[in-house]
Amino acid sequence: MQRRLVKCLEDLCCQYDMTIRTSTNDIVQFTYGGDSLDPILLEGKDKPVDYERLYQHVRAKYRYDDEQPLSGIEMNNYIYQELEKDEYSIMEQEYKQQVIDFIKNISLIVDKYRRKYQMDNIQQEIEEQQELKSTTTRKRTSVATNRANKRQRGLLNVLHEIERCTKSQLFEFLQQCKYKYGRARLEPGTAVGALCAQSIGEPATQMTLKSLY
Repeated sequence: MQRRLVKCLEDLCCQYDMTIRTSTNDIVQFTYGGDSLDPILLEGKDKPVDYERLYQHVRAKYRYDDEQPLSGIEMNNYIYQELEKDEYSIMEQEYKQQVIDFIKNISLIVDKYRRKYQMDNIQQEIEEQQELKSTTTRKRTSVATNRANKRQRGLLNVLHEIERCTKSQLFEFLQQCKYKYGRARLEPGTAVGALCAQSIGEPATQMTLKSLY
């Protein structure tokens, strides 16, 4: 079966316009597989990138401790603005939408924790106290107030580590998504007919049973 399929499909090739044509230049497919992606290089199920794994990897590898974490709304706005740039034009709209949907789910989790621990309120109180301290020179804060301020700042730093994501981390995430999507695209000149014959012939060989006498 595999030898016959290879002989039948050996002239199918991916051209530079990403169409699949025969040796007589007849078009078999306008887009290979409907998305021009090589199944061997896909990480997720029907996706070129495992977004959850890549997102956690970027957060662990690229810390950017000097940056403040983003809120959910800021994450969504940043993703929308970045994906509109020309450098991400290589990605199809379908996969851009997958990235947007993934970040949207992450932003919901981020906002959930920020509301749960009232992080925005604590930050606002600290800023107000710092402003009051800088503008009021006649009154000096007591030792107890200073200790309370230090405790709040320490608590805020710990809470910011929960689902922390900065602008630079999101940029690294998008760059990795773009790189892996470009790597997964089918290269022109690939003999897709022979690959198709092998993908059918190898499992068929394993599933063949000698049940006939």
